[in-house]
Amino acid sequence: MNLYYSPIEDLFTLNNDWVDPYWSKYPAILDGINEEVYKNRNLIFGSNLLDIKEKSVFQLLTDEILHPFYIFQVFSILLWLADNYYYYAFCIFLISIFSIVETLIDTKKSLKRMSEISRFICDVRVWRNGFWKEVKSSELVPGDIYEISDPSINVLPCDSILLTGDCIVNESMLTGESVPVSKISISQDLILDLELEFKKTKISTALSKSFLYNGTKVIRSRKTVNNEPSIGLVVKTGFNTTKGELVRSMLFPKPNGFKFYSDSFKYIGVMSVIAMLGFISSTINFIRLGLDWSVIILRALDLITIVVPPALPATLTIGTNFSLSRLREKNIFCIAPTRVNVGGKLDVMCFDKTGTLTEEGLDIMGVHVSKLIKDRNSYEFSDIIRDSEEIEVLDNKSRSFDLFLTMLTCHSLKVIENNDNFNDTSNVTVTREIIGDPLDFKMFEFLKWEMVEDSNDIELSKFFKSFKLPNNISPDVCCC
Repeated sequence: MNLYYSPIEDLFTLNNDWVDPYWSKYPAILDGINEEVYKNRNLIFGSNLLDIKEKSVFQLLTDEILHPFYIFQVFSILLWLADNYYYYAFCIFLISIFSIVETLIDTKKSLKRMSEISRFICDVRVWRNGFWKEVKSSELVPGDIYEISDPSINVLPCDSILLTGDCIVNESMLTGESVPVSKISISQDLILDLELEFKKTKISTALSKSFLYNGTKVIRSRKTVNNEPSIGLVVKTGFNTTKGELVRSMLFPKPNGFKFYSDSFKYIGVMSVIAMLGFISSTINFIRLGLDWSVIILRALDLITIVVPPALPATLTIGTNFSLSRLREKNIFCIAPTRVNVGGKLDVMCFDKTGTLTEEGLDIMGVHVSKLIKDRNSYEFSDIIRDSEEIEVLDNKSRSFDLFLTMLTCHSLKVIENNDNFNDTSNVTVTREIIGDPLDFKMFEFLKWEMVEDSNDIELSKFFKSFKLPNNISPDVCCC
C-alpha cells in the first residue's frame, strides 16, 4: 500500500479509499484528466498491476528452517550425535532435508502460478488531454475515462463505473455465480452522491448495478442508441481493486481459529509439561545416584525427545507435500500448506449452489392468477394454468393480462450473438442466445415468445419514443 500526504488533514493517508470530489460533477467528469494530473496520480497509486513479489529461495529457506519444529529437530539431532546415536539422527536429518526441499519447491511453484494468474495487461483506449489515445492497462489511474465497448477488452482491467452504454459481464471469478450480470450506466442522481457512496464499507445495491469489477469477463458491451461509445470511469487500480483485495487475502490469509490447531497446541503443551516433570525427576534421581554431570544432562534432555517425537513434524510435512502434489494435478494451488491438514479433518461439506443440494435446472409447471371474489373485497388464486396461451388475453383490464405482461417484461434477460464460423467470412453463422437468471429464463420460455433487440420496425420505434427512454438505454423488444 502507498501513502499520500493530505494537506487538508495534515497527515499521511492510505490511497485505498481515495475519492476525487470532482467525480460528482456531471458531465464535466467525461473530460477525463490531463497529462499533469496523470503523472501526479501515477506517483501516488503506481502502475495498475497485480505484481506479486516472489520470495527468493534463501528467504523461503530461512522461513522454513526457523520454524519451531525444525529448531527442535536440530536440537534433537545434535543431542543424538553427542550420544553416539548416529543412524537414527542421520535418518531424521534426511527426512527433514527432503521435507524442507519439497515444501520449498511447492511453495515456489504456487507463488509463481499465482503471479501469472494475477498479472494482466491489455490495450485500452483512454480519453486523456482531450482526445482518444491507446495505452496499456497498466497505465490507468483513478479518474481516467476509457472505452469499454472497445472489442479488444475481454476482461476489465480495473474497478470502474459505467457512465454510458450498457454491458453484460461474468463475475464468477469474484462471486462464484456463473449467471451473467447486466450492468447499466449510472444515473446522474447517484453520481451526485458518489463521494458518500465510496465512504460506505460496502458498495450499495444501487451503485453495484453500474459498478464494474476488475478481472470480470466482458460478455457483451453495447454503445448507446446515439452510437456513442460505452465508457467507464476508473475508480480503483492495482491492489486497491476488488480483485487485488482477493489476491492479497490469499497471499496473507487471516489467522485461523480452527479447533484442530488449538487442540494440537494444547496437546504439545501438555506433553511439554510432562517432559519437564520427567526432566526434573530424572535430574534429581541421577544426582542422588552420583552420576557425572555430562551423563545427567544427556539423559535428562534425551527424555524430552522421547516425549515430544522430533520425527513427527517431518512426517506430517511429507504427507502434506503428497497432498499438495495431488491437488496440483487437479490445477488446485495452495500457498498455505498448513490449511491442507485442516481440510483433512473435514467429514461433511455443504454447498448452497444449484446442482449440489438442489437439482440443476428449473421448470415452471404453471401459474395461478388472482381473481376478485364477488360480493367480497378480497382475491383468491385460480386453478393452475399450465398453458401460456390461456393467460395471453389481449384485454388490458384482465388480471391475467397484467400477469402476462409482468412475466414478459419484468426480467433481466439479455440477447447475445455468437459468430460460430468467425474464421470463414464467406460462411458466417450467427447464433442468438438469451442469458440471465435461470428463473427469469424459464419464465420467459414458458410464454413461448421471442426477444429481439435493436428492432428497425418503424411502428415499434415510435412506440418506444412515446415512453421517452433515456439515450443510454437500448430497448429490448419482445414479439410472438
